[in-house]
Amino acid sequence: MGRLVTPQNIENVISQLLSEDNNGNPIKDTSYLEMFEHLKDSPEYVDEFSKSDYTTDAAKIAAIKEYLDGQAADLRKRVAEYAAQPDSEKSKYEVYVWFIHLDNAAHGAKQPIVTDMTSSMEMGDIYWVTNNALATTHKSGRDGYLQYCGVADGRYLFRESIAPDGYKQMADVKFTLSSGPDSVYQPTAEFPDLKDAKGVSLGTDSQITGLVENLDGHYVHIKNYAKGMWPVSGGIGALVVFALGGVLMTSAYVKRRFDRRND
Repeated sequence: MGRLVTPQNIENVISQLLSEDNNGNPIKDTSYLEMFEHLKDSPEYVDEFSKSDYTTDAAKIAAIKEYLDGQAADLRKRVAEYAAQPDSEKSKYEVYVWFIHLDNAAHGAKQPIVTDMTSSMEMGDIYWVTNNALATTHKSGRDGYLQYCGVADGRYLFRESIAPDGYKQMADVKFTLSSGPDSVYQPTAEFPDLKDAKGVSLGTDSQITGLVENLDGHYVHIKNYAKGMWPVSGGIGALVVFALGGVLMTSAYVKRRFDRRND
């Protein structure tokens, strides 16, 4: 999941970027090396990180530390470029950061999850990274249930990274999460609000409730289309795309807890 970064929220986003020491939980060497393996294959780094300089673990760890330390400056540069564009061109320059979790203390030592996170895993602290190669991929369980917590008011993008066998990868979906009429984030044509299967708009935690067994609750339903069928568009309506890894039909809800890192 991506969060749109703008001149209005950039400093808040920067305060929540993954760093070398995340709220007193420093990244371990084994995690740095895992992050290197993911980042080196991303389009931005595939050439740089394949250089012969990165043949030792020490060099790989240093490269990831340099990336993490440079995220804020990179965001400021890209957001300034975005802000300088006319409104008609801004969509081409949109800047996103990507959702990443630390594993919960019950599962280890609060290290970044840069692989798959199953529905049975308890969510740990929430951070953001500037490269989606490091984003946590959330997979739903057999019941097709997926939940995101700690998501602030803002404009977002969902990207399906894993499609079920025989099914199309869904188009990116943009949407707005708003806590109400006083929020600075209101739905737009490009970033509409989320609607449940009954057409009711969903906001943040004050408006989203329900149990997974209660199909009348405020859920967003997801449908993947088989290859050869009508393709999925980026629009959000009664039938909504809302996942980072799919099953045939999935229900999910977004719940905002607070606009800070989870403890």
